Amino acid sequence: MRVARLWHEGEALAALAHEGALYRVDLLDRALGSALPPGLLDGAGAFQRRVFSMALAGLEEHDFELRDGIEVEDCALTCPPARWLPPCGQDPALLELRPGASLPWRLDGRALWGHEVRARATGSSLLVRPCLGLVLQEDLHLPSPREVRRALAWLCLGLAWADPTLAARAAAEGMGASPGRLPGTHLGPWIQPAEEGVFVLTLDRQRPGEGLACAVALELDRVALVVAQQAAHADLRAGDVVLLSSSLECPVEEGEWVSVSDPKLGVLRGRVG
Repeated sequence: MRVARLWHEGEALAALAHEGALYRVDLLDRALGSALPPGLLDGAGAFQRRVFSMALAGLEEHDFELRDGIEVEDCALTCPPARWLPPCGQDPALLELRPGASLPWRLDGRALWGHEVRARATGSSLLVRPCLGLVLQEDLHLPSPREVRRALAWLCLGLAWADPTLAARAAAEGMGASPGRLPGTHLGPWIQPAEEGVFVLTLDRQRPGEGLACAVALELDRVALVVAQQAAHADLRAGDVVLLSSSLECPVEEGEWVSVSDPKLGVLRGRVG
């Protein structure tokens, strides 16, 4: 199951991605039936409530019916969404676990963008790291590693951007060289159930012959152990994101489109500047 969060025709929507098409969840509810009261999941918080607060609330049934070949073409988007939104909670906390780090960086206030979004932040020089995004399904208060492992329910692709000149300047001023400084992270295009394994992330700078590939091994028990240590100091909420960064870091020109892809997770494109 792949669940996307979109801005389309002036409203925020949840959609199921299936065989290259996007199906509006609200229209699937009407076409296939739903036990939910009409209008309960309308509005800006529909994705948050449906995916996290209500534990999917019928989405698994809709996904099964799509896979079973039921005819619901009237529920499909016939034109691209105005904007892909990051498929996570509203105003989420971000934790970034980088190779070799014993604890994650907490990226408070970091900008978050969706698939194919051209971000307006600028920097004199930019670096981008392909990563995996793990989205929490449950609120966590002083959790055990087992509770964190259960909450690591969703997986997507990420592009983590950084301006090394800002980090160096902050370090020189005694503020620390956190990778959480501007500009931000692209996340998407959708979330799907998390599963362990080795993901081969291919970073493409849209230049022939310049694609770079790296492998990221996802071990959910190891991630849960590290996140549990962080959650001992601050609560985490459903919809918060853990970024599992790769070791690949690539310089990018301001305004250049970059994509990261994986055969299991799809393609995420983004641009800064």
